[in-house]
Amino acid sequence: MYLAATILVLAALFFGFLLLTALEARRGSRILSRQREALDEQVERVSTAVGHLDLPTLTTHVVRTGAERLLHDAVHVILYSVRLAERLLARAARHLRGRQAAAPHTGNPVKEALARFKQALTEE
Repeated sequence: MYLAATILVLAALFFGFLLLTALEARRGSRILSRQREALDEQVERVSTAVGHLDLPTLTTHVVRTGAERLLHDAVHVILYSVRLAERLLARAARHLRGRQAAAPHTGNPVKEALARFKQALTEE
C-alpha cells in the first residue's frame, strides 16, 4: 500500500514538473521566478555544507552529547528522589523523637521486651 502511494506521488510530481516546464516554455518566462531563485540559493548553500560535512565526527558528537544529556537527566532524577527520601526520613525521625520525648521511658527496655514476649507465648 505504501509503495503504491509513493509511486503515485512521485508520478504526480513528475507529470507536474513536465506540465510546469511546458507552460513556462509556451509563456516564455519562469513562474514564481524570485521565490525559485531564493530556493535555489538555499539548496546550493545546504548542498555545499553537506558536501563539506565530516559525517563520522558529527555522528560521534551527536551520540556523545545525547548520551551525556540522558545521563545528566537520569542523575538529576535520582538526586531528587534521594532528597525526597531524606526529607521523609528526617520528618519521620523528628516525629518519633517527639513522641519519645513526650513519654519518658522508665524501667529496663530489655526486661519489658522479654516480659511482652513471654506473655505472647503464654497467650497462644
